[in-house]
Parts: sequence; C-alpha cells; structure tokens
Amino acid sequence: MSDSGSSMYRQDILEHYKNPDNFGTLEPHTLAHNGENPLCGDTLEITLNLGDDGTIEAARFEGQGCAISQAATDILLGRIEEMEADEVLSMDEDQLLDVLGIDVSPLRVKCACLPLVTVQDGIEIHRGTMDPVDVTRTED
Repeated sequence: MSDSGSSMYRQDILEHYKNPDNFGTLEPHTLAHNGENPLCGDTLEITLNLGDDGTIEAARFEGQGCAISQAATDILLGRIEEMEADEVLSMDEDQLLDVLGIDVSPLRVKCACLPLVTVQDGIEIHRGTMDPVDVTRTED
C-alpha cells in the first residue's frame, strides 16, 4: 500500500474513532453483550436487534479504548447491519482486518478483533449455543 493510501486509511480510522456512526444503545434490543481487552483497557457494550429471519437489523455500541478498537467496532457494526447472523459468525480475524484496510501490528490485533468476538459471542449466547458469560475478553 502506498504511503498516501495508507495515510488515507489511517485518517478513516481516526474519523470513525472521533465521530462513530454507530455509537449509542438500542432500546429495546434483542441482545446486549460486553467485551473487554484488559491488556489495553478497551471496553465495549454492543447491542443488536435481530429480525425473525436472523438478519441483524440494527447494531450500536458504547465503550472506550484505543482508536483501533473503537474504530473497528464502528466499522464492523456498520458492515454487519442487514447481514445474516450466520454470516457474522463465519467471519474471521483476517476478514475483519481486511475490512479495516490498514496494517494492524501484532500488539493491536486483539484491539481490532474485540468487536468481532464480542458480537459473535453475543449471538451464540442469545441462541443458547454458548454458555453465558458476562464479558468476552481478548486476553487469551
């Protein structure tokens, strides 16, 4: 990626961090789940509304942390609206990093992936296919 292209993507990350499109809480919501990265101090609460057909109709978050975690959350939630929950469950770390469009250092991958694992765990808990946990942590 050229320096100007890389700079453009970094600017996009900063814009999502400073002015997130999907910040807030849905009331009412179908599910809510918390995530945290204790190593960096990132915290999230994600709320989703799921349609009867399993489509994610709306997604919002509240939280705080580094620019990567917060921007990644905003970008991911914007991307998954109107997706089937099964599609989100099949997403992996590489797909999320591709969506972000920047190189993420190995130390920041857990920050970037926090929203994806939080959403996935929330869906699994909602479906009853995962034992309930209060918080998803990316420290492992």
